[in-house]
Amino acid sequence: MFARLLLPHAFIAILFAGCLGPFPKVHLWPLLLDFSDSSGSYSRVAGPAFTNVRNGGLVETGLLRGTNSVDADRIEVSIDGGAYTTASGTSSFTYALPTGSAIWRDGSVHTVTARSVRGGLYSQETSLTLKKGKNRDFNGDGYPDLAVGAAGYNSSQGRVYIFYSGGATGIAATAAGSADVVLTGGCAGDIYGDSIAQGDFNGDGYADLAVGAFGYSCANARGRVYIYQSGGTSGIPTSATHTIDGATNADRLGTALASGDINGDGYADLIAGAERVSTSQGAAYIFHGASSGITQALGAATRVITGASAFDEFGSAASTGDFNGDGFADLAVGAIRYNAGTNQGAVYIFHANNDGTGISPTTAGGATVRITGQSGNDDFSTSLATGDFDNNGYADLIVGANRYSSNGGTGRAYIFSSSGSSGITITTAATATRIITGESANDEFGARVATGDFNGDGYVDAVVSARSYPAGNAIGRFYIFSSSSSGITATLAGSATTIITGASNSDQFSAFAPVHATDLNGDGYPDLIAGAGGAAGGTGDGRLYVFHSGGSNGIVATATASAATTISGSGGEYFGDKITN
Repeated sequence: MFARLLLPHAFIAILFAGCLGPFPKVHLWPLLLDFSDSSGSYSRVAGPAFTNVRNGGLVETGLLRGTNSVDADRIEVSIDGGAYTTASGTSSFTYALPTGSAIWRDGSVHTVTARSVRGGLYSQETSLTLKKGKNRDFNGDGYPDLAVGAAGYNSSQGRVYIFYSGGATGIAATAAGSADVVLTGGCAGDIYGDSIAQGDFNGDGYADLAVGAFGYSCANARGRVYIYQSGGTSGIPTSATHTIDGATNADRLGTALASGDINGDGYADLIAGAERVSTSQGAAYIFHGASSGITQALGAATRVITGASAFDEFGSAASTGDFNGDGFADLAVGAIRYNAGTNQGAVYIFHANNDGTGISPTTAGGATVRITGQSGNDDFSTSLATGDFDNNGYADLIVGANRYSSNGGTGRAYIFSSSGSSGITITTAATATRIITGESANDEFGARVATGDFNGDGYVDAVVSARSYPAGNAIGRFYIFSSSSSGITATLAGSATTIITGASNSDQFSAFAPVHATDLNGDGYPDLIAGAGGAAGGTGDGRLYVFHSGGSNGIVATATASAATTISGSGGEYFGDKITN
């Protein structure tokens, strides 16, 4: 093997001139060395490395970070084969992803290529394929951040605590009071922080925050949604940028919140449920994001969808995902009391139009499909989540029914696979693609569900909680089900890939909406964030646990003592009973 210099023609001329006279002084950059072997193949030195994303992974920030090991004038980055532009920094560099009208759609797949440049010479190119997820990075440092609710704070006035990731170490705080930002509700009974959603509503590359307070104002339950638009590198401000109030007392606007790009313009849209509108018929309000963010009043919502019948509580849960693969986020809305208040429950799926206008129907009856629970008192739709379990390019749906098998029962989780361009076509829980049943009576398996590709194999995994495990003692458990090309195949909770058990009786580990997956430490694998609102020992102080992914092994912890980070609340505030979706 021998070494050869790759040099521009002008420099070759200088070398040749040196043979005829004094040799000019030349500084050779190691990047110029190009190695060849007897076969005639050549390779340049390695290019820059991205450090906060993984090839084939989900990007939940508007900023890429990387390092470069050679002396360079600059680092250049190309998006989807386009022209190269210069990144910020050299040995450590950052690169902002497209914003504004050029922002990527949720779920879209892109190629990012980087190279080091010295003079007129280039390093080997480094390329990654990335899938666009929801932006969860409040301060734009390249790492997703975390918002945690404590709706019981100060007689249910409520609070939200925001923790900024510290980078590769993730979240460092061990007490709620050490949060980077603390947001507080208006007055006792507001139940501020009972629902939380993140998304880049104004397309500036920084995640914004929406917080629901369905008890507003002072327990009259009109309901309010608070919008906090990121201030850029300073993150979330302590005062709301905009508020949206419910129409009348007892409407409970903000019962559920979700975000997703429904009209495909790259700006995150907001969905707010109000489960008690019109004799608990319920409603879901859709607010489209724009360059100015979410600024509409309730009456100016882009679309209002009302429930089918009184007491259905349509809008009790919501989630978004592209079920038919057309590039536009579709909407799933729960109606937990469906069927004249029997608590049978139902989920309504609304396909977004593929022309950028969003969702057209104004009533639940106009849904693309309705899925009904198995029987009365199942609480089918108590929780919803979406994810592509079989990695075929179409989002699937998982639905919890924590009271299945008698009131306060064993519980079930139902998986509905997309059929492709027609989306989800199943109409009853009994005929779900997969049904997973809890371990024993009164466990309330299915109380909350979540999704995330914890082992990075391209197949989204499922998380299901059993908030009253074992048999109503409320220690609580989380079950993680790994997926494959066949999707989720387990039918019993005990067959889960990983089971994490709470610390003690009445901790309510997994009690309300305390499960979330996002890559807090930027290693390219989602971490599991799980709450225990009743901890410690039923006092209601609450705790939050962060379990880091073990890479290709996924989540391996089986007890709360193995959490990478434990954050404790105080004063009976039920810290950790709600986490951003």
